[in-house]
Amino acid sequence: MVKYDGYITNGYRFFTKERDNKRVVQNSGVSLIAQTMQISSAKDRNPHMDNLCYFGVIEEI
Repeated sequence: MVKYDGYITNGYRFFTKERDNKRVVQNSGVSLIAQTMQISSAKDRNPHMDNLCYFGVIEEI
């Protein structure tokens, strides 16, 4: 499998954490907002939709 340390698409740049460790400016962090159903327990009869924000680091491209 071919692996890359960076990728540019639609004007956005993405780099791996390993590459960023060698640089002054980092660009390996990513985040997304996902809409998900939330319940408080298995007996919850009133679930609701909510947005959750997830953060991560690109380890491999």
